[in-house]
Amino acid sequence: DYKVSHQLCREKMKKIQDDYELMISKLKKKCKAELEEARVEHDAEVMQIGRHCDDRLLQLKDSNRIRIEEIENSKEEECRKKLDSLESKHRDEVNKLKKQYKEEIENLEDDC
Repeated sequence: DYKVSHQLCREKMKKIQDDYELMISKLKKKCKAELEEARVEHDAEVMQIGRHCDDRLLQLKDSNRIRIEEIENSKEEECRKKLDSLESKHRDEVNKLKKQYKEEIENLEDDC
């Protein structure tokens, strides 16, 4: 009677252990599948973020290029205006000197 009882107990323990190992195996498979799914989703998110960053970088580069062109054009226009102003001033001074020279020549001619 003791041997039968002991045998039944061992069989129950073996079944419990088998059930436990089966449950652990199923949980490992489930966790592995969930981990792979999470990894795939993460990779997709990383790629999407990367594309967004690339797009934003291109926008910023384009915006900066346009801004630089605007600044260069503004500086070019500013320099052109300064140059025009200097040329005008120079012409005025040359004309003033010509007039002064002409008047001095005329005065000298009158005196002589």
